Amino acid sequence: MRDIAYVCLRSNTHLWFRWLRRNNAGIVLADKLSKAADMDDWQFNPAILRRFIDYFGFPEPTIDCCASAANAQCACYISAHWDGTSVAVDLLQQQNFNWSNEVAWINPPFSRRFILRVLEMILAYGIPTMLVVPHWDKQPFMAVIRREAQSITMFGRNQSLFIPPATFKAERKRQRWDTIVATFNIDPKRETKALLWKYCYATETFVLKPD
Repeated sequence: MRDIAYVCLRSNTHLWFRWLRRNNAGIVLADKLSKAADMDDWQFNPAILRRFIDYFGFPEPTIDCCASAANAQCACYISAHWDGTSVAVDLLQQQNFNWSNEVAWINPPFSRRFILRVLEMILAYGIPTMLVVPHWDKQPFMAVIRREAQSITMFGRNQSLFIPPATFKAERKRQRWDTIVATFNIDPKRETKALLWKYCYATETFVLKPD
């Protein structure tokens, strides 16, 4: 209670308490959300992201589009649910968001349908983007990436690539596949027209990958 009161004082917020029955729809939903663990709340290793940006001379991401307060790579981020500090909720509902002057970092849930919808949004609005996806070569979204991306960098299976959610207790599912970072609508400072790259964990460098 003391912490709640402190937050209210700092934010000039007035708080009223009201008793509700446990079977109230709002209480049922809040109880369910409080016990839920987001299995997609993986953070791309910030140190590897730093090497990626520095090597290619990409501009700094200005907004993390699939994040939470715990794992956002940028001060501005879009969350799946409202959390009090995100600039917006649900990336796929941001058709009217002002994307001008933004560089998006998108590390979405590894879902085929979600990734396809994200790609549609990137291409429709011309959003400068760095997109993290699993290397599921036979999935339709990979054909779109190969056709539309400016660069594709392969990151092999390595436990250091992703930082799991604090509540994660199961096996490290994101380590089952190779991962790629594809860029769209971004001009790197590094002079190269090569499309395919690979990250070497041992040397922490990037090398050209044969087509």
